[in-house]
Amino acid sequence: MTAHSRGSPPPSFWQTVRLLLGVARRRAVGRSKRQRDLLFQRTGKEAAVDALGWFGFVAVLLVMALLNVGAAYIVEFAVGTGQRLEVEKQGKIVVGWKFLDALRARDGAVSQAAKARTQAQLEALYAGEARRRSHR
Repeated sequence: MTAHSRGSPPPSFWQTVRLLLGVARRRAVGRSKRQRDLLFQRTGKEAAVDALGWFGFVAVLLVMALLNVGAAYIVEFAVGTGQRLEVEKQGKIVVGWKFLDALRARDGAVSQAAKARTQAQLEALYAGEARRRSHR
Protein backbone atom coordinates (compact mmCIF):
# COMPACT_ATOMS: atom_id res chain seq x y z
CA MET A 1 0.00 0.00 0.00
CA THR A 2 1.42 3.40 -1.00
CA ALA A 3 1.02 6.80 0.66
CA HIS A 4 -1.21 7.96 -2.19
CA SER A 5 -3.71 5.16 -1.76
CA ARG A 6 -4.13 5.83 1.94
CA GLY A 7 -5.56 9.30 1.17
CA SER A 8 -4.68 12.71 2.45
CA PRO A 9 -5.30 13.80 6.01
CA PRO A 10 -8.73 15.28 6.70
CA PRO A 11 -8.99 19.09 6.46
CA SER A 12 -8.72 21.14 9.63
CA PHE A 13 -11.70 22.91 11.19
CA TRP A 14 -10.88 26.30 9.62
CA GLN A 15 -10.25 24.78 6.20
CA THR A 16 -13.68 23.15 6.41
CA VAL A 17 -15.35 26.39 7.43
CA ARG A 18 -13.62 28.30 4.60
CA LEU A 19 -14.62 25.64 2.08
CA LEU A 20 -18.27 25.65 3.20
CA LEU A 21 -18.48 29.47 3.19
CA GLY A 22 -16.95 29.62 -0.30
CA VAL A 23 -19.45 27.10 -1.65
CA ALA A 24 -22.36 28.92 0.01
CA ARG A 25 -21.24 32.22 -1.51
CA ARG A 26 -20.94 30.73 -5.00
CA ARG A 27 -24.42 29.22 -4.67
CA ALA A 28 -25.87 32.56 -3.53
CA VAL A 29 -24.27 34.39 -6.46
CA GLY A 30 -25.58 31.74 -8.84
CA ARG A 31 -29.10 31.93 -7.40
CA SER A 32 -29.07 35.72 -7.65
CA LYS A 33 -27.91 35.60 -11.28
CA ARG A 34 -30.52 33.00 -12.18
CA GLN A 35 -33.27 35.01 -10.47
CA ARG A 36 -32.20 38.15 -12.36
CA ASP A 37 -32.09 36.24 -15.65
CA LEU A 38 -35.59 34.88 -15.09
CA LEU A 39 -36.93 38.34 -14.22
CA PHE A 40 -35.44 39.97 -17.32
CA GLN A 41 -36.52 37.05 -19.50
CA ARG A 42 -40.10 37.63 -18.34
CA THR A 43 -40.04 41.42 -18.77
CA GLY A 44 -37.47 41.84 -21.54
CA LYS A 45 -36.32 45.19 -20.12
CA GLU A 46 -32.81 44.53 -18.88
CA ALA A 47 -31.13 47.58 -20.50
CA ALA A 48 -33.98 49.93 -19.63
CA VAL A 49 -34.02 48.85 -16.00
CA ASP A 50 -30.25 49.36 -15.66
CA ALA A 51 -30.42 52.84 -17.21
CA LEU A 52 -33.39 53.78 -15.06
CA GLY A 53 -31.61 52.50 -11.97
CA TRP A 54 -28.58 54.70 -12.63
CA PHE A 55 -30.77 57.69 -13.42
CA GLY A 56 -32.64 57.21 -10.16
CA PHE A 57 -29.41 56.90 -8.23
CA VAL A 58 -28.02 60.12 -9.73
CA ALA A 59 -31.34 61.94 -9.17
CA VAL A 60 -31.44 60.91 -5.50
CA LEU A 61 -27.80 61.93 -5.11
CA LEU A 62 -28.53 65.41 -6.51
CA VAL A 63 -31.64 65.87 -4.37
CA MET A 64 -29.74 64.88 -1.24
CA ALA A 65 -26.91 67.29 -2.10
CA LEU A 66 -29.42 70.12 -2.56
CA LEU A 67 -31.10 69.28 0.74
CA ASN A 68 -27.76 69.30 2.56
CA VAL A 69 -26.75 72.64 1.05
CA GLY A 70 -30.13 74.10 1.99
CA ALA A 71 -29.87 72.80 5.54
CA ALA A 72 -26.36 74.24 5.89
CA TYR A 73 -27.58 77.63 4.67
CA ILE A 74 -30.48 77.61 7.14
CA VAL A 75 -28.20 76.66 10.05
CA GLU A 76 -25.67 79.36 9.10
CA PHE A 77 -28.44 81.95 8.83
CA ALA A 78 -29.94 80.99 12.20
CA VAL A 79 -26.57 81.05 13.98
CA GLY A 80 -25.69 84.43 12.43
CA THR A 81 -29.04 85.89 13.48
CA GLY A 82 -28.60 84.60 17.04
CA GLN A 83 -25.11 86.06 17.28
CA ARG A 84 -26.25 89.40 15.90
CA LEU A 85 -29.16 89.57 18.36
CA GLU A 86 -26.86 88.71 21.26
CA VAL A 87 -24.40 91.45 20.32
CA GLU A 88 -27.18 94.01 19.80
CA LYS A 89 -28.61 93.08 23.20
CA GLN A 90 -25.31 94.33 24.66
CA GLY A 91 -25.84 97.69 22.95
CA LYS A 92 -23.39 97.20 20.09
CA ILE A 93 -24.03 97.43 16.33
CA VAL A 94 -22.89 94.74 13.92
CA VAL A 95 -21.37 96.18 10.72
CA GLY A 96 -19.62 94.74 7.67
CA TRP A 97 -15.85 94.35 7.50
CA LYS A 98 -15.44 97.01 4.78
CA PHE A 99 -17.23 99.55 6.93
CA LEU A 100 -15.15 98.60 9.96
CA ASP A 101 -11.89 98.86 7.99
CA ALA A 102 -12.86 102.32 6.71
CA LEU A 103 -13.72 103.42 10.25
CA ARG A 104 -10.37 102.19 11.59
CA ALA A 105 -8.55 103.93 8.72
CA ARG A 106 -10.32 107.19 9.58
CA ASP A 107 -9.42 106.89 13.24
CA GLY A 108 -5.80 106.03 12.39
CA ALA A 109 -5.34 108.84 9.86
CA VAL A 110 -2.81 111.43 10.91
CA SER A 111 -3.21 114.28 8.43
CA GLN A 112 -6.36 116.24 7.70
CA ALA A 113 -6.29 115.18 4.03
CA ALA A 114 -6.22 111.49 4.98
CA LYS A 115 -9.05 112.01 7.48
CA ALA A 116 -11.15 113.76 4.82
CA ARG A 117 -10.49 110.98 2.30
CA THR A 118 -11.43 108.21 4.73
CA GLN A 119 -14.49 110.18 5.86
CA ALA A 120 -15.62 110.31 2.20
CA GLN A 121 -15.17 106.53 1.97
CA LEU A 122 -17.25 106.08 5.13
CA GLU A 123 -20.06 108.26 3.78
CA ALA A 124 -20.11 106.20 0.60
CA LEU A 125 -20.47 103.03 2.71
CA TYR A 126 -23.30 104.41 4.92
CA ALA A 127 -26.03 103.70 2.36
CA GLY A 128 -24.85 100.17 1.72
CA GLU A 129 -24.55 99.42 5.42
CA ALA A 130 -28.02 100.82 6.11
CA ARG A 131 -29.48 98.74 3.26
CA ARG A 132 -27.78 95.59 4.58
CA ARG A 133 -29.03 96.19 8.13
CA SER A 134 -32.60 96.84 6.99
CA HIS A 135 -32.51 93.73 4.82
CA ARG A 136 -31.44 91.53 7.74
